[in-house]
Amino acid sequence: MIEISPAALEFIQKSSAQQFNDPEQADMDNFGLRIAVYPDKKNSCFRYGLGFDNKKPEDESFNINGVKILIAKEQTELLDEATIDYVQMDDGQMNLIVLNPNDPSYVPPKKDKTLKN
Repeated sequence: MIEISPAALEFIQKSSAQQFNDPEQADMDNFGLRIAVYPDKKNSCFRYGLGFDNKKPEDESFNINGVKILIAKEQTELLDEATIDYVQMDDGQMNLIVLNPNDPSYVPPKKDKTLKN
């Protein structure tokens, strides 16, 4: 099962609300955040795609903390135990990232050991 951090959950909820000008016309039963994984065998890593989409017949659908997640059935195993987080990158930009222990290039995040006075 995929997890979503509190920061990512807040960002996803705000972003999904902005996708529709008229929520009454939205097909919310079939709308969700698609997470796709693309194994890159040449570089021994996974590449990811995240974006809002409508559910397709070949998708698995999960509701995680009120967010509908869409994953192609053949990719669900590759994303098992992954976490979606919303973090500040080195350049100062905020981005959704996928922390996936199934990814051959996965390195667990380091704990911030900064002492606060």
